[in-house]
Amino acid sequence: MTETDSDSDGLYHKKHTTTVLDEFYITGGISEFEDFLPLISTLNNAGHGDNVAIYISSPGGSVEIGIPLINAMRISAANVTTIMCGFVASMGALIFLAGDVRIVQPHSLLMLHNYSSWADGKAHEIASSVAATEIWLNTLNNDITYPFLNKKEIKQMYDGKDFYFTSEETVKRLEKVIKAKNNK
Repeated sequence: MTETDSDSDGLYHKKHTTTVLDEFYITGGISEFEDFLPLISTLNNAGHGDNVAIYISSPGGSVEIGIPLINAMRISAANVTTIMCGFVASMGALIFLAGDVRIVQPHSLLMLHNYSSWADGKAHEIASSVAATEIWLNTLNNDITYPFLNKKEIKQMYDGKDFYFTSEETVKRLEKVIKAKNNK
């Protein structure tokens, strides 16, 4: 037996009432924090042995929303599985890579790039904002994308290069990530 709830902005949640598995779907832009509260709450309240699956087909979106979700994934006692099931880009890609277990469905595409942002205010405020944001998001990118991307590729990404990976390429790189993790 399942219950299904749907939010207006692309996050769908199916809770299995007969098992401990919770499934969430991120299927659009990551733009409204309220849409992610059920997922973050589930992750925060999950116990050891619980499983949470997050299906992702998203062009990405807000860093301000994605970071609390990634933090909840990382501190959760649950086993968090992310499933790439379509075009997964930007913040959607970072959420995918932050999973404990990552599954890649056929015909999916992963895209990583440097952040896009804007700032307003007086000149010194804009400069301070850009400098702080660069440090903040470069730390996030290094933490999540390495070793999926190597150090040279991360530098290229900071310099403006976008990286696209087919399902097959993503699987090969994830195998490298698992091997590096097991060698620690």
